[in-house]
Amino acid sequence: MVAHARAHSPYYRELYQGLPERVDDPALLPVTDKKALMARFDDWVTDREITLERVQEFVADPARAGEAFQGRYMVATTSGTSGVRGLFVLDERCMAVHTALGSRAGGGLGPRDLRAPGVERFQIVQTAPTTLPVRLRAGDGDGADAVWRTVRREIAHLLAEHKAGDVTLERAEEPPQQSPGGKLRRIIPLTRP
Repeated sequence: MVAHARAHSPYYRELYQGLPERVDDPALLPVTDKKALMARFDDWVTDREITLERVQEFVADPARAGEAFQGRYMVATTSGTSGVRGLFVLDERCMAVHTALGSRAGGGLGPRDLRAPGVERFQIVQTAPTTLPVRLRAGDGDGADAVWRTVRREIAHLLAEHKAGDVTLERAEEPPQQSPGGKLRRIIPLTRP
């Protein structure tokens, strides 16, 4: 992932310049945010055919709703309530993961969807296109290791159903965390195209 970002994104080439050639621990990756990414959109994206101007034109045209951007990408937007509107260009792999995890029955993936007894709370954080650490809090009296094995099996099954079975699931050490605004999001998607 780091090698691909360095090779195809001037923004990530700069951001990752101090990292070793191979990075196995996503925690070593420097943190960025929507404001920084949007300010350098054209340098940030890894497909050089994608530009902020083209994406803005695309989303501004209501007749193109439901159409694939450049014939192969979905474009997601944020509302801009944080002061910066986000534009995110998603490929087929990212969409397969999102479909498997984020849109179960139209309401998002919940503890009941996992069919995993003992799950009090969980949070899935996409740290790379094919890496999903799972933050987990087991209920009182439930063995955390047994709960993790069940959760991993259930999520792997959902991913396989949506042809994303090659995604790596990892047990995160930290528990589920609230956003600065106080929300506990079950799924935190990768924030780069």
